[in-house]
Amino acid sequence: MRNMLRMDLYRMSKSRYVRVCLLLALLFGLAQTPAKLALEGIARAFASGANLSGIKPITQITLSSIFYDPFCIFNLNALLAMLAVCSFFYADQEYGYIKNIAGQMPRRGYTVLSKFLASIPLNVMIVAAGIIGNLLGSVILRPVVADADVMASIANCLLKLLLLQSVCSILLLVTACFRGKAFGTALSVLFATGAMSLVYEAVNSGLSQAIKGFNIRDFMPDALMTNPTPTVNALLSAVISTALFLTLSIRIFDKKDVK
Repeated sequence: MRNMLRMDLYRMSKSRYVRVCLLLALLFGLAQTPAKLALEGIARAFASGANLSGIKPITQITLSSIFYDPFCIFNLNALLAMLAVCSFFYADQEYGYIKNIAGQMPRRGYTVLSKFLASIPLNVMIVAAGIIGNLLGSVILRPVVADADVMASIANCLLKLLLLQSVCSILLLVTACFRGKAFGTALSVLFATGAMSLVYEAVNSGLSQAIKGFNIRDFMPDALMTNPTPTVNALLSAVISTALFLTLSIRIFDKKDVK
């Protein structure tokens, strides 16, 4: 198992797709503060005199705001992370060398577990690239001030990373076990853009008669990833989703024929 994990980490480090995603994550982070300032300038240019006083100019950037939003504008870095893991999860099946790997393992499901563990540093690197890029882009344009909410924002960032990892466990099931790279890619877009909220609203409508006040969004990791509050719900959602889908992936892959 250890050698399998080392091989997956090496394979990930040599992936051109992963390198491109890391570079884009850094660039999106760099663009975040300039984009905010540009939008502020446009708003001030088109605002009427009565409303202009309500638009507060951005004179400084707080360090907590940089850590609070690790996925950058429009959750682009979350999308990059999901697309990268989908490509990584499916690569051994796409190029056929899964046959050589799976035959050497006591359980084929270990290959799935190894992929999931290898995706953790990948997600950490993409999130870190976005934060570093955001910090660099902010320092160039505005003073960055360390405020009292830094530690709370770091904890929030770690929780978002945990939720991202739980979403990746769902993508692992789809891509590695069901061989659905295209479906996994489509799911990544839906998860990252928040388009799954339409599905959740449909579920809420169907269950509203049976369970009053029920909202499935309060339990889904992709919905909580944008704003993980309350914290207990987000933490439970991440842990339960990861345990459920990872266990299911391992068991299904153990029983499937390797093609």
